[in-house]
Amino acid sequence: MGTILCLFTVNILSYKIMKTTVIAYSDNVCPFCCIGARRLKKLNQEMEFEVEWRAFELHPEVPTQGISMDDYFGGQGAAIIDNVLDYGKDVGIQINTRSLYNSRNSLKLNEFAARQGKFDTVHQALFKSYMVDDKNIGDVETLLDIAEEAGLDRAQAKDFIESPEAKELVTASRNEALRLGINSVPSFIINNNLIRGAYPYDNMKELFARAMAT
Repeated sequence: MGTILCLFTVNILSYKIMKTTVIAYSDNVCPFCCIGARRLKKLNQEMEFEVEWRAFELHPEVPTQGISMDDYFGGQGAAIIDNVLDYGKDVGIQINTRSLYNSRNSLKLNEFAARQGKFDTVHQALFKSYMVDDKNIGDVETLLDIAEEAGLDRAQAKDFIESPEAKELVTASRNEALRLGINSVPSFIINNNLIRGAYPYDNMKELFARAMAT
């Protein structure tokens, strides 16, 4: 009887410290994902949850060398940037780039960094490298510089980025998201509830609270 009571007590304690998992689909060339990540970090200071980041390549058709935003968005590149800057002013978003690059290799680096416990560092470095420093984060050498600055082994990072495993992980993540009805990022899954978009902070907080309560 005493043993059963003890085990039951341990289970209750374990239940109390369990955190909700937020599955976050994101792309490194999506400024709204950067906004969402920063709002999510602030929200995590007020609410108890863990974040599991997953790759969603938003523009797989973009060439590695990149394309100008004006060309890609039919002359609306500047207007889109102005909109993003206004929408993300609460988190200090900056955008100097006027180009769109292929993000596939950078998403592979995210996966490698996560395995090394450096996801957050690399994730933010990739956003900065692309949006603020206007670097091509589809270029492997650029990514290896970022990896090295984050304290990751350059050779190991290169091997992973170029591996079939990394390619399959990024492809599978996108396919799974599409299967779940996700076709834009950022998107968040909480207790089987899907939240699409980087909502204003107060709205995001309300949506997360509601989803976590179900």
